[in-house]
Amino acid sequence: MPKLRDVRYLKSRAHGWYYERFVPKDLQPVVGKKHWTIPLKVGSKAEATKAVRRLASLHDEKIEQLRGVDADSSSRVEILLDDYGNPVEARKRVADRPAEVTIFYDRARQAMEAEAEESGTPFRVALDSLKLLDAVGGKATDVATAEMEKDLAALEAVDGRKTTPSAGDGLGYIFAVWCKRANPTDLSVGEADLAMRRFIAVNGDLPLGKITKDHVRKFRGVLEKLPKRIPNTQRELSVDKIAEKTPQDGTVALLSSATVRKQIGFVRTLLGVAENDGLIDSNPAGGIRIVDDRDEKARYPFDEAHLRAIFGALPTNDLTFYWMTTLAYMTGARMSEIAGLSAANVRTEDGVTFLDVVDGKTVNARRRIPVHPDLVNLGFLDYVATRPGALTDHRPDTKGRLTGYFQKRFGRFLRKKAKVTDPRVTFHSFRHGFRDLALSSGVDEVLIERLQGWAPATAGRGYGRGASLPRLAEAVASIRFSLVPPPWSK
Repeated sequence: MPKLRDVRYLKSRAHGWYYERFVPKDLQPVVGKKHWTIPLKVGSKAEATKAVRRLASLHDEKIEQLRGVDADSSSRVEILLDDYGNPVEARKRVADRPAEVTIFYDRARQAMEAEAEESGTPFRVALDSLKLLDAVGGKATDVATAEMEKDLAALEAVDGRKTTPSAGDGLGYIFAVWCKRANPTDLSVGEADLAMRRFIAVNGDLPLGKITKDHVRKFRGVLEKLPKRIPNTQRELSVDKIAEKTPQDGTVALLSSATVRKQIGFVRTLLGVAENDGLIDSNPAGGIRIVDDRDEKARYPFDEAHLRAIFGALPTNDLTFYWMTTLAYMTGARMSEIAGLSAANVRTEDGVTFLDVVDGKTVNARRRIPVHPDLVNLGFLDYVATRPGALTDHRPDTKGRLTGYFQKRFGRFLRKKAKVTDPRVTFHSFRHGFRDLALSSGVDEVLIERLQGWAPATAGRGYGRGASLPRLAEAVASIRFSLVPPPWSK
């Protein structure tokens, strides 16, 4: 009989219905996380309620099973494996657990043998089945390495193919190679995995040597027609079918150009691994550009009316929100750069106090930004003196992005509190505005490039060590802000 209390695990989010349940404290070290979060992929609340009750029953049983077996038993490992059967979770959780890798390997062998009997293509199945083991890296993979080599050698004799990478392998194999070599973040692994699966869904699981520019263009065309948020009723459909069903008349928000560019970028990266290894002569994703004016010219600086509305609604007692906003306006730094600053990054040298941006996204982004006098007048240095560590407080979102929650919160503030509804302005508009203010104040473009962390516009500008810190400070001090935020609440 379903329990009414199970419905408390049902949560509504912007992307649909979710099952969310805290893992009991005594089992959190074993399970490796504090809560279970599962998207339900249903179309109605009634369906979501049924799904939640089913999942609650399964987790009740799992909790009982975990508490009833020894900590080191293989039975406990089997129970846990159901919680992380994808590369992202595996990278987090398997790296130092040899027993779990052994079970992964056993399962892969069983799948390989069963598939071999049915289809006669054991080599391909072996590579696909063992891809996860290859991707996780770390000490654990070594446990199965010797046995894997034996099995693949035997498969080579049966299938008549080489076990070394070749142009006949698909994106899935190169994805595993990339994971192992590049050691990307879990977020990047998830995004690359999504791009790979979507590319395969659109074009089929092609051998690397058969992928052409036309396949990449076809992939781009489908991405450009996908909705920003996929309806729950379409989540089980392939991406090309979703694209076909999505209206293209402006009534549905589509993937941004930046997202399309990133997805193609991951495919380009994977194919680049194949090119570097000599598996293909050239990268078919090279030179594929995203030409789309849906949002490329839709990022504008805030105008004076926008800034008055923002500063009028700015919560001066919410110090993280206040200083994230104020620093973006008065330094032109990126959101992630500001969030990564600590008190140690506010330094003084040659009589100039500056922000030492050391965690920039590129080499050019690592730079020194002198503190503007107006920022000092607002009490920024007094605030820094109260912060022994990070200048602002952030909790990473579910994808591990430090500013994920803040970005959404600023968006809500901008539209609902400040009443700025123009979709062309976002937090990044502060960066656009800083450049415009610097130009109108007579700051040389070479110095603006340095202050904002851009690559030099010409090769010649990249020579030498660049402008001195006092020269940068002089340029920053010359910028005139017609409006300044209200003082912070100490």
